[in-house]
Amino acid sequence: MSTYDDAIEKEIAAWPGASVTFGMRAKHREAVIAFDGQTRFVVFPSSPSDAYRGTKNKIADVRQALEELGAVRAPRLKNFGPKRERNPGVRRDMNTERAPVIPDPWAPLRGIAQ
Repeated sequence: MSTYDDAIEKEIAAWPGASVTFGMRAKHREAVIAFDGQTRFVVFPSSPSDAYRGTKNKIADVRQALEELGAVRAPRLKNFGPKRERNPGVRRDMNTERAPVIPDPWAPLRGIAQ
């Protein structure tokens, strides 16, 4: 199984009633997507040369084919886990005195240059 196969199977699992079978064409692999008696195929490369962007693009093609077939994606469950604690950021109890104003740092050198 390739990276594309795994990603496509994972995506198809989120669409109730849809199924996928993989096959080989002349030079590339194909995913035959079936839903409600209709089929569409999506062609993808045999080698994972562009596994990052290529996989995401093929998932987009699979989603488009499923929508053309009339499939509806199952709703995603919201995460109800414990909320993360916010980053407190800068300490608020720091001394709020303003920094002293520094006099002209070049003043001692002005007497030498004249």
